[in-house]
Amino acid sequence: MALRALRIAAGATMALSIGLIAPLAVPTASATPAGAGASMGITPANARDIGGYDGLFGSTVKTGLVYRSNAMTNLNAADLAKLATTGITDIIDFRSPAEAAAAPDSLVPTASNTKRPIYDPSNDFYALVGSILAGGASNIQAKLGNGGGATIMENYYRWVIATPGPTARNQLAATFKEAATSPTPILYHCTSGKDRTGMMTAILLTALGTPKNEVYEDYLKSNANLAASNAATIAGLEAGYHLDAATAHLMDPILGVQASFLDAAFDQMNKSFGSFANFVRTGLGIDDATLAALRKKMLNSPGNSGGGAFGSSAGNGIGFGS
Repeated sequence: MALRALRIAAGATMALSIGLIAPLAVPTASATPAGAGASMGITPANARDIGGYDGLFGSTVKTGLVYRSNAMTNLNAADLAKLATTGITDIIDFRSPAEAAAAPDSLVPTASNTKRPIYDPSNDFYALVGSILAGGASNIQAKLGNGGGATIMENYYRWVIATPGPTARNQLAATFKEAATSPTPILYHCTSGKDRTGMMTAILLTALGTPKNEVYEDYLKSNANLAASNAATIAGLEAGYHLDAATAHLMDPILGVQASFLDAAFDQMNKSFGSFANFVRTGLGIDDATLAALRKKMLNSPGNSGGGAFGSSAGNGIGFGS
């Protein structure tokens, strides 16, 4: 215990003294802290805090600052009251215009609604899935069978990471900067809160030094949170499109998440930018001051579960090099 405390203190002191340092070893796997990624307890089943996970040098990611969710539709009075208590002042919507129009967010009087659509206007994923389903059983089998569904998802993740512009990577960058600088809590979401929202969360947590196993555990929580609604969707596909169960379940990769999807995103960061650090710095345009602000705002000091800031701008396995 004393040796671990010494390592933490030494690492933090060095980080504070020299600022951004060259990447060190990738954080070692750890047991996910109890209560990390806690549910918000509102109607959207995938609404949760991104805090509670481990961070740099034995710190923890603060709760109550950044939230993730699926679409904020059909909110009831209790939901609105709960959202008011969180202090969230901006709800960021990653959905395409067509998605948002099909299921508009409920008005939250205490928060603004920022439209930051992440989609390919020339090949809208929402429209693509609709066209696959519209083609009937044989088309679904041809497009989604033999791992086709997973390949579509992996390619989509790669597209988001590789593509700059106002309907792709720029939206992740703007949200990263808002998470770092907003004086009040924020929430971001897409339709299911699993893909665009999942990538955004994985980027933030990795930048905060959360170990890979915890990043992936948070990402994969969407499967459990969406299980009931996804089962209802599969049943609806069977009835509405006259599909047998096996054909309907070819939609499982589209409705859920797999580790290989997030693997594809991180792999694309390496392919396009050389490393996660260079992706954040070059791909997202995050400067040293913004990264430092994110970490100061969102990390508790080691051994301090309260509001103390762990104000290091240092890297671990993902920090910026010189």
